[in-house]
Amino acid sequence: MDETNAPQLNSSCDDAERAVLTRIAGGEQDALAALYERYQRPLFIYLLRVLRDEGLAEEVLQDVIVAIWQSAASFAGRSRVSTWIFGIAHHQGIQAARRRQLPQLVPEDCAELDDEEQDAERVTFSLALQTDLEVALETLLPIHREALELILTQGFSYEEAAAITSVPIGTVKSRVNQARRQMQRALIERGWREGVKP
Repeated sequence: MDETNAPQLNSSCDDAERAVLTRIAGGEQDALAALYERYQRPLFIYLLRVLRDEGLAEEVLQDVIVAIWQSAASFAGRSRVSTWIFGIAHHQGIQAARRRQLPQLVPEDCAELDDEEQDAERVTFSLALQTDLEVALETLLPIHREALELILTQGFSYEEAAAITSVPIGTVKSRVNQARRQMQRALIERGWREGVKP
């Protein structure tokens, strides 16, 4: 990821991850394995949600790891390591989707319900809401789904999401707000009232 447009976040960069990248730049395969262990799951989930194809997400994840191996020395430290890595994943995912002319993925709710702690009514309510949320997510444009994924699921700040997607912060905020409004409209159309929570 080109960090020239990334916000100055040196104070928030994780020193341990920076050290791992330095080791990767020095050719240490153990460091790459450690980085892979840390990022494999969140990157795979992100790519799966962007690409909507499990096999392709696995393939692109490997491409991301290779790109990190090849470009670790180029990390300039102007963003968090995770922002830089997800930026690589974003660009690799976009390239793969374009090559295969695939639609982008609708996020699936990966959280599992704990049936032992919830009564049957709450479980039924949650499953209905989950289904309707998935339908509502289908109505979003891919760029809006991606913005929600980065901000809400992956926990990136607006500034970091802007750096990952190479768009201005205002654009990310606009995409998230548009996505929320569209999801609210879609849920209301499916019979949900504002403020209903499981």
